[in-house]
Formats: sequence, structure tokens, C-alpha cells
Amino acid sequence: MKNTIFAMSAVSLLALILLSSSDGVAEVQNQDRTGAPGSGQSCIQCHNQPVAMTAASSMTITHIIGAEVSTYIAVDSYEVSFNVTSNTGVGYGFQATSIFPDGSNAGEFTNPGTSVQIESVESRHIVEQSTPNSTGIFTTTWIAPETGSGDVGFYMSGLAANLQSQTVGDAYHGMSLSLTENTNGIEDLYRLM
Repeated sequence: MKNTIFAMSAVSLLALILLSSSDGVAEVQNQDRTGAPGSGQSCIQCHNQPVAMTAASSMTITHIIGAEVSTYIAVDSYEVSFNVTSNTGVGYGFQATSIFPDGSNAGEFTNPGTSVQIESVESRHIVEQSTPNSTGIFTTTWIAPETGSGDVGFYMSGLAANLQSQTVGDAYHGMSLSLTENTNGIEDLYRLM
């Protein structure tokens, strides 16, 4: 009887751990699954992707004046949109970071949007879903690093899930984006518009 109760408790605990990652794997498991250099294995480690299901991830970084950018101006604020789409997903999640080539944090995430939270895993800043959402669109503000910081890499893991509380039937897609520092100032940004 004691062995049966112990086995049932262990299975229940394992199921709770697997289900709780819907709150964000950085928060629940203290794991970096962003795909950045030095991060752990991707989401596909726990989420099995069937052949028929696909996912796609994308990021857009927009300056506060409204223009999508490919460079950044030191200490300016940018709106970052992390997007996940799928042919059959019901709920979406993501995890992302921004780092310098040496792996250290680049800039700062603030002002998390709906279903978004900011976490830290081994001192790396992580932005991720707080709960899966049905739109696949997650937003936050990114404050660029100080002048002279150089290139910044953004890394993102996107997940489309069937929300059946299992690890089978979900789709993963990772991507990265690089921004170079704009040392010429705002006038170059206006020319891009």
C-alpha cells in the first residue's frame, strides 16, 4: 500500500512539473531554452513535434518613434514583438534573451505585455510567456545598452502547443536576430523610414 501511494505521488509530482512549465520554463524550472550560446537544450527536449504540425517564430524590433529597425541607438527604448504561428496550434509560448557576443546581457527588458514575464536564469535576463496565449503575439520593451557596446544578438524559442497537458503534439521553432549599434544617432534612423 505504501509503495502504491509513493508511486502515485511521484507520478503526480512529475505531471505537475511538466504541466507547470506552461507558466514559463525559466520561472518554473530555472532553465534557459532561448537557443542563445550557453543556453540549455531547446523546447523540443520536452515537446514532441509531429510531422503534421509546424511552428514559425519571428521578432520585430520597433523604435519608439514607430520605425522597425536593424540598428539600435544606445539607451533608447524599443518595442519588441515576439510572434509564434502554427498550422494547428491552440496555445503559444516563447522564451527569449538579448546578449553580447561574449554571452553577457545586452540591454534590459522592461514593461512586459499581456502573458509576458521577465525572469533571470544564472544571471541571464530572460523574457518568456507567463501563460500560453491564443494569439502567439508577445510584447515587451527593450532598453538598449550604453554607447560603445557593439552588436546585440536576440535569441528566441517559440512553441505552438495543443494544450493537452502532454509533451506530444507540440511544435517548436527557434530563431535569432542581430542589431548593430547605430553610432550616427537618430538622423540615420529617420532615413530608414
